[in-house]
Formats: sequence, structure tokens, C-alpha cells
Amino acid sequence: MIHVVSVRVGDKYGPEYTHILHDMVHRNMSNLDICHWQVTDDPDSLPEPVNYIPAHPDLPGWWQKPYLFSADMPWNEGDQIIYFDLDVAITGRLDDMAEHKGIIRDWLWPCYNSSVMRWDHGEHREVWEQFTPDLIDKPGRMDVGYPKGVVNGGDQEWLTECGGWEAFPPEWFRSYRQSRD
Repeated sequence: MIHVVSVRVGDKYGPEYTHILHDMVHRNMSNLDICHWQVTDDPDSLPEPVNYIPAHPDLPGWWQKPYLFSADMPWNEGDQIIYFDLDVAITGRLDDMAEHKGIIRDWLWPCYNSSVMRWDHGEHREVWEQFTPDLIDKPGRMDVGYPKGVVNGGDQEWLTECGGWEAFPPEWFRSYRQSRD
């Protein structure tokens, strides 16, 4: 069983993003046993068969991602988890990703990119256990390479600071913000 999870909290993305993402996943992992989940503050908008995980009340938007590493998640220790941001476009088979733990190395910043992650539940628990809500408003840390004046790098900066991830092969992903040859 592979648990595929996304986050939709607030009104940045409508329910149609959930439908599209989970359809893309289903079409590109159809030979694997998948259970779909979403952390959300709008459970009534979830399509079948996406399961509901209540949003943490103290965390806005993408800051729900550290909560995915909590022992409170509905998965068993060691279960395979794949996370996708709602604005990810899946254009090919995902079978290799199911076999490789990792995270994207960001294209523009010297940090992780948390739009796609794969881990086993119980790994990276420090992401949640060491998280405090004051990190949301903390200035960016220069030692992870954000330019002076950037307020902070969000959950991606926090995941980078926690460390311990392997990067996915760079040829698996493309950034819509950066053109490649």
C-alpha cells in the first residue's frame, strides 16, 4: 500500500486541483495499491476516494506539510508515503518513485523543494517534533542560502534545516519556473 497525500488549506487552490492531482496519480500508478489522502479544512469538497485528514488548526497553507511527519497521521509505522503539491503536473509513470525515497533538490535555491516527497512513515519525525509555530514568521537563515531580505523559505527551508533526505534524480522533475534545454 502506498499512501498518496496532498494539502489543501485555505482558498489558494479550489477543489478541482484535488480532483486533477489524484486523477493524474491514479493514471500513472494504476498497477500499484494506492490510498489517497488530503490534509484539508474543507472535507466536504473531497472527491471519492480521497480520505480526509483534518488540518492542524494552528498552521496556515503549506505549513501543514511538517504536520505530515507527526505520529498523529493515520498511517502505520513504515508505510510508504508520497506527497505531491496540488500544482504538480504528472506527465509520466510514477512506479520508480514508489521504489525510491527522496525529495527534490530545488532548481533555484540551495535547499530542498517540498513539492514532491517520498518517505516511510516514522522517518523524518524530527520535522514535526522539533517544529514550533514561531518558525512561520522567522526570518530566513543565511546559512541555507536565501538572499538577504527574504522573510523565510517556508517549509522547504525547515525541511532543509532538518536534513537527512536523499535527493531524487534531477532528470525526474522539471520546474515550470525555470526553462531547461
